[in-house]
Amino acid sequence: MRFDLCLLLAVLPLASCAGRVEQSVAGATDASAPTHRSCASNLPGADGACGPAHDIDCCGSSHVPGGSFLQFNRAEYPATVSGFDLDLLEVTVGRFRAFVEAYPASKPKPGDGAHPRIAGSGWRAEWDAALPASREELRSWLRVDPFGHPCTMWSDAPVGHEDVPMGCMSWALAFAFCAWDGGRLPTLAEWNFAVACGDEQRENPWGPEPYDNTRAVYGALPAGDLIPAGSKPAGRGCWGQYDFGGSRMEYVLDFIDEHNEQCAPPVPCVDCADLLAEHAKHRVLRDINYNKLSSSVVEGACLVRWPDLQNEPVGIRCAYDR
Repeated sequence: MRFDLCLLLAVLPLASCAGRVEQSVAGATDASAPTHRSCASNLPGADGACGPAHDIDCCGSSHVPGGSFLQFNRAEYPATVSGFDLDLLEVTVGRFRAFVEAYPASKPKPGDGAHPRIAGSGWRAEWDAALPASREELRSWLRVDPFGHPCTMWSDAPVGHEDVPMGCMSWALAFAFCAWDGGRLPTLAEWNFAVACGDEQRENPWGPEPYDNTRAVYGALPAGDLIPAGSKPAGRGCWGQYDFGGSRMEYVLDFIDEHNEQCAPPVPCVDCADLLAEHAKHRVLRDINYNKLSSSVVEGACLVRWPDLQNEPVGIRCAYDR
């Protein structure tokens, strides 16, 4: 059963930042990084041929080193994160198809998908009700969202756009996929750290330059006009991630209190996530620039009515621990 939805948006002020020399990050995962179950098949969208030039590893990730920074570029939100690996691309249709084909065996068990430094952050048995019961029910969720809108990127059989970022995600589906794939959802602090390039405090993933169509994918993606993941290399972050700006909104681990309209993160924050075990009514989405051409990725915060906001603009990017 799917539930009523409520989407609240908050805009936070930001500060400018200085430049840093870009790190050279290839489109493939280094040999010491975790492997991903979603790419075991090596099928389209789950192979080494993503991106417009077919030269990006669809399951590639890079190591984001730990450090301290200011969340949302605001002095009142200091945070420290330990190192972690993060998907270079948003999870593609091809990668998510592997999860669907394994379903329901791919459902998480209690404790799966936990952050190794955050107690109680794994899957909880009471969340099972937020997942479809069968593979066919999951496919039906992916064909049409709760608003009756078709999920244009999904088809029950591959039809040639397996390298497009998967959408129509709920928080529970996103969590379940990352846990099954050997990873987890990144925390809000980790996501913000990667976008800001750590203590460089970038306005945007690529630096101080404003949003434009050379750096980010904007707007709805109708059938026949689906954009492959990684199509805007000029918009890469300093650790190699594509599509931090525009493209899909991405769930993170954190819960949010319904009265926290500014999406204020926990303080102090050392490998933190706001789990709000007794008041877990919302989940956090990041990157609300899906249809915005004029604002920074560090500004936005998005609150979602628990357990689901499942519609086309919502996707996944997983974190992994070594």
